[in-house]
Amino acid sequence: SLQLRLKSLITKSYFLAIIFLFLFFLFFFFVFFLMIRRPPRSTLFPYTTLFRSILAGFKGHKIDILVGTQMIAKGLDFPRVTLVGVISADTALNLPDFRSAERTFNLLTQVAGRAGRGDLGGRVIIQTYTPLHYAIQAAKNHDYNSFYSKEISFRKELNLPPFCHMAVLTLRGRKEERVFKASELLRDKLVKKDKAKKVEILGPAPPPISRMKGTYRWDLILKSGKVEDITKLLRGVVGVRKREGGMVMTVDIEPY
Repeated sequence: SLQLRLKSLITKSYFLAIIFLFLFFLFFFFVFFLMIRRPPRSTLFPYTTLFRSILAGFKGHKIDILVGTQMIAKGLDFPRVTLVGVISADTALNLPDFRSAERTFNLLTQVAGRAGRGDLGGRVIIQTYTPLHYAIQAAKNHDYNSFYSKEISFRKELNLPPFCHMAVLTLRGRKEERVFKASELLRDKLVKKDKAKKVEILGPAPPPISRMKGTYRWDLILKSGKVEDITKLLRGVVGVRKREGGMVMTVDIEPY
């Protein structure tokens, strides 16, 4: 029995050693034989000399793997690219935005188009925690019609664009509590002015990015079947003012 255990232990040790050596040589191969580059993080990187040099190196096969955000998923044509990988493809699906499924579908469709543009064919690997989501399934099958059918039914049921018109009022300030109180007061003014109840007023609520450059932001969303009802209400309450309750205010009509 002891001999069998020793034999089993030795076998496992050999197996682990083989795996370790395989991973070591794989790491060695990637480090010394493959050239991997990531474009700079600046939002203006498509116009920089560095970015153009990276693309030129990738096109000239001096760079083997190009790593980046969704900016490298659009408009690039490299016939020898045969493999594209997407990590955490469902990140955008978790954002509190009714366009999240549409954006996910568009991004996956675009990035999938980077592979197989030449005669070599291509393959796309998508890593996701929600593989059965209709946006990911439609992108996987290049099935725009099924995605549109599902998405448009949701929007109609929830009265979202294109079945309504919208406006977003954003208040910004250094003190979050003051921004929130100013947003509440503005909402009360809008509700009081809209006596005919032609406009649905939602919020206030923080946007997905609630703090930017040291300022806090809170949103009010206005929805109506007619954009004229929204603009009339805004003219009556907001007018041409750029501040509300001491907070900086911006008005965006049809932001989507």
